[in-house]
Amino acid sequence: MLTMSAHAQGRDSDISGRWTSPRHGYVLDITRCAAEWCGIMLKADKSCGALALRLAAAPAGDGQQGLSGTLNLDPAAQTYQVTARTSGPAGGPPIGLTLIGNPNTPPQPMTRMILFHDNLVRGAEAVCQADGKVS
Repeated sequence: MLTMSAHAQGRDSDISGRWTSPRHGYVLDITRCAAEWCGIMLKADKSCGALALRLAAAPAGDGQQGLSGTLNLDPAAQTYQVTARTSGPAGGPPIGLTLIGNPNTPPQPMTRMILFHDNLVRGAEAVCQADGKVS
């Protein structure tokens, strides 16, 4: 049975690892970068690409702790402001990461239109690391 993980419940949760989007086919290596989480997109040949995701702790719309930040899957497209929630077995590490977002404005709970919604699955350990000077 999957439940909200420790991070979604307000405690720190380690989301480092390789996350895959079965829906859209992209892969992110998520690791710590200072006080945030950074996701490096893997290229088609599985080599490290550009920084695509930045997340920091933020209160979720339901009063619980969540993650929020930015997602840019294509440098030629708009950057999404996203919120993220993890899921996994109670007491275990997160195995699912849900991202929802809109361009230019953060997603709001109870909004009828969310322009980006994706569920990522944790697969392996992250190999790619964000540069420590990312700002």
